[in-house]
Amino acid sequence: GQLAGNAIERIRAQRALTDAVRSLNLAETAARFGIWEADFERDTVTISSGLAALLERPAARCELSRTEFEAMVHPDDRNALWSGGEGGRRATGTLQAEFRLTLPSGALHWMRSQWMLVPGSKPTTRATGAMIDITSEREMLLEMMRRAHHDSLTGLLNRASLYECLERLIGTRRDCALALVYIDLDLFKEIND
Repeated sequence: GQLAGNAIERIRAQRALTDAVRSLNLAETAARFGIWEADFERDTVTISSGLAALLERPAARCELSRTEFEAMVHPDDRNALWSGGEGGRRATGTLQAEFRLTLPSGALHWMRSQWMLVPGSKPTTRATGAMIDITSEREMLLEMMRRAHHDSLTGLLNRASLYECLERLIGTRRDCALALVYIDLDLFKEIND
C-alpha cells in the first residue's frame, strides 16, 4: 500500500513538473525572454530552451562556455557587461545590464539581463537571471529621438537641436572664428505642400 502511494505521488509530482516546464517554455517563447545560470568556477552559462531560441542555438545544447558567450557580446559592450569582475561577484541585490549580442545569423540584437548572485561562498560562484530581447524597444527609442531632433519635412536638425549644436560649438571654439548663415524662407511650408 505505502509503496504504491509513494509511486503515485512521484508520478503526480513528475507530471506537475513537466506541466510547469511546458508552461515556462511557452511563456519564454511568447515574451521573447529566457533564463540562464552562470557557474563561475566552471566558466559556463547554462541557458533555458527559450534563451537558446533567442540566441539562435539548438535547444539540445543549453550550455555555453564563458568564451562562447563572450564572443557573442558586441566588443564595445564587453567591458560594461563584465565591469563588476571579482567585485561584482561580491555584490548584493539585483544586477542589470543592457548590451548587444551578435547572433550566429549575423543579426545584432539588444538584450537586457537582470540577475542575482546565488548566496554561498565568498566570492559567489554562481548567478542566475533572465534575459529579454529589447531590440524593438531600442529601435523605437532611436526613432523617437530622431523625430525629436530633426525636421520631418527636410530631415535637417530642428531649431532646438540647431541651438544646442551652436551652443556646444561656441563653447568649444575659443581660438577660432565661427560663422553662421541663417536663411528664413517665409511661407516655405505652403510652397512645399
